[in-house]
Amino acid sequence: MLSDRPYMQRGIPFPTSSVVIQLIIANVAIFILQNILHTAFSSVALEKFFALSPATFFSGYIWTLITYSFLHGSLIHILFNMLVLYFIGKHVEPVLGSRRFLGLYFASVICGGLFWLLFHWNTPGLVVGASAASIGTLICFCALYPNQQITFLLFFVLPVTLKPKWLAAIVIGIESFGFLFNELSGRGSSPVAYSAHLGGALGGYLYFTLAVRKNFSLSSFFPSRVKIEKPAWLKKKAPERKFTINFSEKPPSQQEVDAILDKINTDGFASLSEREKKTLEKAKDMLKKK
Repeated sequence: MLSDRPYMQRGIPFPTSSVVIQLIIANVAIFILQNILHTAFSSVALEKFFALSPATFFSGYIWTLITYSFLHGSLIHILFNMLVLYFIGKHVEPVLGSRRFLGLYFASVICGGLFWLLFHWNTPGLVVGASAASIGTLICFCALYPNQQITFLLFFVLPVTLKPKWLAAIVIGIESFGFLFNELSGRGSSPVAYSAHLGGALGGYLYFTLAVRKNFSLSSFFPSRVKIEKPAWLKKKAPERKFTINFSEKPPSQQEVDAILDKINTDGFASLSEREKKTLEKAKDMLKKK
């Protein structure tokens, strides 16, 4: 029934088949494989071929700009990233839709990797981890709900209530401080890749600005087909038929509503046009009257 659809009910559903869950499963599975190779075979094959480093990237291993995010350096490293991805992602994915959330994830990963390479192009180090993706997701969440009061557990222990826009400012401030006075100066000994975190934050905000707020899509640059039309003087003019349809009183059909719900499931609620939103509201009102 239409009333059973999650979009017609209060709250945002988060099914176990979501992209967030699938990404977490992939990260955990690869982390387990990493540790099996380390302990049983003393092998660093995954890091050699899939971690991001200037040496491998500029040697043609361009896939490492994405694959580095699925490797992690420690249990704490992956645990923190997956917790952020889960608790923030479950509020972002239903709004963006599965495809756009994947776009957000990998845009943050790529921007984080590029930003890190920009400052480490001549160093022998490497970077791993989904921190750029988790911070990019956090920044997108803060951009979606800048003034909505939220309560979260600081260090997963201390409850703190504030607006997301201030949370974003605090995160960017901490990361910028670490980048300037630790990573960039070279005086610090911290293994944290602050530049990758800042790049991920930038990627998350840019993706929100282009793909979410402005409803941007790369497919708009690539039309599905090229049409060659006849000149106007060769076209046959069809007899004009004038008629009007009163849509204001016409109840939405089940097919119309199902198509709109499928679009929400794929591309998120933000992708709906004003007419589609009104159709959905009309269907919801009709259900209440029954």
